[in-house]
Amino acid sequence: MMRTSNFKNVAKTLATRYCVKQCFKSHYLCQLKDLIYPVGVKKTRTTCFNTAMKNLLVNDLGWNELDEYIIICHRLVYDTIEYCRSAVYVIDLLHLNEQPIFAQVVFILKINQKWWLLMDLLNTIAYNKDLFAWEIKSIDHYSIIDP
Repeated sequence: MMRTSNFKNVAKTLATRYCVKQCFKSHYLCQLKDLIYPVGVKKTRTTCFNTAMKNLLVNDLGWNELDEYIIICHRLVYDTIEYCRSAVYVIDLLHLNEQPIFAQVVFILKINQKWWLLMDLLNTIAYNKDLFAWEIKSIDHYSIIDP
C-alpha cells in the first residue's frame, strides 16, 4: 500500500487551498472590473421578516412597508470580501480587553439599488481557553450594516 504525505497537515492544506481560492476569485473579479458581485439573487416575500426586522428596515433605510417582495442574495462579494448568509463575522473590538463583537448575517438585501447586510448582533458570553474559542449567543438584536 502506497502512502502520500499530501495531507499530513490538514489545517495547513485547507488554509492554503482557501487562500488560493480567494486569490483566484479576487483576480477574476478585478478582470471583470466588478467590485460588487451578488450570487443567488432572488425575490422573496416580506413575510420571512419578523417585526423587529421590518421596523429596522423602515426606520433606518426608509423601506416601504407596502412592498410585498424584496430582493435578497445568498452570497455577496464586495471589494474582495465575501459575505454569506448565516456566516458569523467580527465587526468590531471592545477597547477594554480587545474582546471581539460578533454578528451573524441574517439577510443580504438590495434596497434602493444598494446592497445592505441585515445582521444579528451576538452576545459574547465567555472565552474557552481549552478550545481557543469564544462562546456566543443570539439575543435577537438586529442592525443594518453597509458592506
